[in-house]
Formats: sequence, structure tokens, C-alpha cells
Amino acid sequence: RIAMMAFIGMLVQELGVTFPGSLDLAGQYPFADVLKDGMGFPALANIPAGGLCQIILFGGLAEGAAMPSSEYTGGPQDLPGGFDGSQGTIPGGYPFT
Repeated sequence: RIAMMAFIGMLVQELGVTFPGSLDLAGQYPFADVLKDGMGFPALANIPAGGLCQIILFGGLAEGAAMPSSEYTGGPQDLPGGFDGSQGTIPGGYPFT
């Protein structure tokens, strides 16, 4: 799934598709200007510091609170790549567990 999302993301970036509008409410950082210096790390320089902090905080929250690694069990029926499906990790839990 991650590889498929990464492929779609690269395809969209290579085609130059961007959101209309800007990254901030003041309109100083248009979405079209994010990729003006290239993709990947060079594009990060075109994102305001507050936006980068939001990305890092969301990632930390997702990793630490929503799906902590201590809840990882190998997936349903001990298949690789999943959580145990208990309430609080996967909403509604996994079926057939």
C-alpha cells in the first residue's frame, strides 16, 4: 500500500498537479511554488516552518498515541503487518479475530 501511494504521489508531482490556493491563510506560499526548486528535500525549503512542525507533530501523534508500537502483534491471526484490532488501535477492530 505504501509503495502504491508513493507511486501515485510521484506521478502526480511529475505531472505538475497542485492544489489551488496557498499553504497559509495570508496567501504568501502558493501550492504551485512548493516544487519550484525540485522534489524531495529541496521542496521542504519552500514550506513554512509552522507547516513542517505540523507534519512532524502529526506523525509523532500518529506513531505515539493512535497506533503505538507496543500494541503491535503481527496482525490478525498473527499475520505480518498489523495491530491486534482492539478498541483504541483499530476502530471497530478487525473482523474474524
